[in-house]
Amino acid sequence: MDAKTEILLHNQITNAGNYNLFAGKDQISGLSFNFNRKESDLNCFTSDELKEQLVNKNFNNFNILETGTQDLKQSLMEIEQGKKLWKLCIVLALLFLAVEGLLLRFMKG
Repeated sequence: MDAKTEILLHNQITNAGNYNLFAGKDQISGLSFNFNRKESDLNCFTSDELKEQLVNKNFNNFNILETGTQDLKQSLMEIEQGKKLWKLCIVLALLFLAVEGLLLRFMKG
């Protein structure tokens, strides 16, 4: 059973703004009231809609970063430093050395 606190205001707050909640002289929490529901709308543009907005506003120096399932930090590091392919180079170098060794062993004239 979760313990919950419920605050009943009974329409006593008529102005939007920030308020402090007190229990006696002790401040318990801060509360904010927003009566314009447009400010609380959490809908946002899709990436295609955002690209269209950038074109319409002639913002040519902006790009949209789509990370997909990749971590944002990793995506930003790739943009800054490029993709690091050193592991692939080492694996390929070892593979080619092994192939060369096999060719030298089995291709003796």
